[in-house]
Amino acid sequence: MLDALAATGIAFDGHLRVLRWPRTDPALDDPHTVRIATLASPPLAQLVRHMLKHSDNLYAQTLLLQAGLRWQHSGRGSCGWVLHWTEQWGLCALRTLLGEIGIDREQAHFSEGSGLSRQDMVSPRATTTLLAWIARQPWATTLNDALPSAGNDGTLTWRLRNLPDGDRVEAKTGTLAHMYTLSGYLVTGAGRRLAFSVMLNNYQRP
Repeated sequence: MLDALAATGIAFDGHLRVLRWPRTDPALDDPHTVRIATLASPPLAQLVRHMLKHSDNLYAQTLLLQAGLRWQHSGRGSCGWVLHWTEQWGLCALRTLLGEIGIDREQAHFSEGSGLSRQDMVSPRATTTLLAWIARQPWATTLNDALPSAGNDGTLTWRLRNLPDGDRVEAKTGTLAHMYTLSGYLVTGAGRRLAFSVMLNNYQRP
């Protein structure tokens, strides 16, 4: 921060303190504190759209941390774990949500938010259970619009471009070495909406 100020020619003769919001800190209520700049986050829907369309792992991990921060201050418990940092609180929030949906620990286990860790494991059944639950939520349309559309945009721009007339696929890819997944929704020409999840392990692409 000090280097950035100096690089732009801003003189600074005080000292720098890092305050972690929203944790209580008396300095935040100091009447002599002067706000010099504010950077507001885009709406959550916009962040999720970017994350899903472009498979942005940094966004995914950051959203888990944000969920952890909110969960830590919600007073809803620590999942019976000893939690030391924000990521763990985020995983607790995720574990609680999955449990409420009916997805047990045998079907889904996560160690971070992006899905890049080899310790992240989830079954197709757990994924379709989650997708079916999402489809019943009042914000389902917002999330659905954020998914890549086959043959149109995001990570599916060049995939599934020859679907039958009237059919469309909105889904999220997942790729690691020798692992390929695609999970989302197929909407038929008749208007039927189907949740699906295809996962290939130890697969060598042709």
